Amino acid sequence: MADTDRPAVVISHRGETQVLGTAFNVAERGEDTVVTVATGTVDVWHAAQWGNPIRVRGGQQVHYTPQRLSEVQSIDLTDALAWRRGQIIFWQKPLSEVIDEVNRYRSGRIVILNPSIRHRLVTGAFDIQQLDHMIDALRLGLGFHATALTPYLILPH
Repeated sequence: MADTDRPAVVISHRGETQVLGTAFNVAERGEDTVVTVATGTVDVWHAAQWGNPIRVRGGQQVHYTPQRLSEVQSIDLTDALAWRRGQIIFWQKPLSEVIDEVNRYRSGRIVILNPSIRHRLVTGAFDIQQLDHMIDALRLGLGFHATALTPYLILPH
């Protein structure tokens, strides 16, 4: 039950998110923080403009880095919150971003050796419990090779 006298606050990097009776997600990806609101409303503050919070509503998302806060964007909640159902979904995302996301969910690391494949675009839905199968699908679909030095270190090239 929401307690309006004691709102929850999430602090990440140089920003702050205050919960106003809602379902939301805050994800750190390197120096980028992504606030996704499923239902309700949150206020997001950023150090660069501390006096003016950005209000984010259900079906919206905002990103911020230590330097800046993005505009609020409408998003597809099915895709953005697919991790709750054990999936990750990508729509025309560079392979480098896909690998960064996959590395959040699997033991070990995937490190792209060949810079020329980093920008190849990926679209697909993948099961979080079978991410090694995803690497095989990407390797075949995007036409690159991958060497597994151990189960914990895979090197696409």
